[in-house]
Amino acid sequence: MKPTALAFAIALTGACANNALPPLGECPAPAAALGPTTEQVRIVPGPAGFDDLRYSTGLDRLIVVPQGTGSVFLLGSEEGTVTRVDGVPPGSSTADGGEGYVFVGDRGGDRIVVVDPGTAQMLVNVQLEHSIEYVRYSEETREVWVTQPGARQIEVLSFKDGSPPSLTHAAFISVAGGPGGLVFDKTRHRAYTHGANSIVAIDVVGRQLVAEWPTGCGRSHGMPAVDEARGLIFAGCASKGGGAVISANDGAQLAGYEAGLGTAVLGYSSFLGHFYLRSDPGTSLEVLAVCGNGGMARLGRVDVADSSPCLAADQRGNVWVCDTEAGGLIRFKDSYAKSR
Repeated sequence: MKPTALAFAIALTGACANNALPPLGECPAPAAALGPTTEQVRIVPGPAGFDDLRYSTGLDRLIVVPQGTGSVFLLGSEEGTVTRVDGVPPGSSTADGGEGYVFVGDRGGDRIVVVDPGTAQMLVNVQLEHSIEYVRYSEETREVWVTQPGARQIEVLSFKDGSPPSLTHAAFISVAGGPGGLVFDKTRHRAYTHGANSIVAIDVVGRQLVAEWPTGCGRSHGMPAVDEARGLIFAGCASKGGGAVISANDGAQLAGYEAGLGTAVLGYSSFLGHFYLRSDPGTSLEVLAVCGNGGMARLGRVDVADSSPCLAADQRGNVWVCDTEAGGLIRFKDSYAKSR
């Protein structure tokens, strides 16, 4: 008998909902603080599509690429300055910074463009053969890594500064099931991406998979994060707003938490040792302290917009959350004490 659509939906929901996360673990919560206050930061006049938000330590800027605008915005965390670069492809919606440049991914045209924010010029335009999801820059190897989940791979492009700079294909790295998100760990010379329900570790120099560790999620979702100093990886789940803390040394599952019912939106502040976790849909963001052993303690909750598919934390205690309906960001100052 052919299964009904309802039966299929129930089966699919059940398959995605079976997170088996460890408990919070042991972590003394820092001293209580006043609850964070939020403020709206308007980027464009009206709703805009956001899917990626990146704080670049090299540029000391938050990089915002609202899809459909043909613009890249760079926000100063403290001084409130905004640099706008127009003329990028309208399908641009992911970006990272490095070497003084911004590397922008055009999902509409499967292109990578290199922008000089100082001159507001687009210097390089490279056409790729496969659809892209996220763009990240590897400072260690001076490469642009592009996740291509439809092709089940990561494409690596070599970058050379010059007049003009150049960006050329270097390699493909196969990831079974397709990569989900990407973050670099310079201390261990690795990159981490989500597998189907795992974290996949890649040797950045050798461009080879070296480990795959289960996270406890039924399925993975979101952009992984890393605390290099403590050797911790933060993974997201596709259901119940689940998040997991994984050891970067041996893949041990150290702690877990579920923030709601939907897919996880996650971020991490290595400056504070705080893990941010939101369920999409959902109108609140959980703030969790993370101790050196990987254990967590809940600190509080911040109200955010229901249309908040991405977030990022800078090195000054600011947390930025996308707000697609308002065409901007929600910023709050994390006033909770640093974790130990």
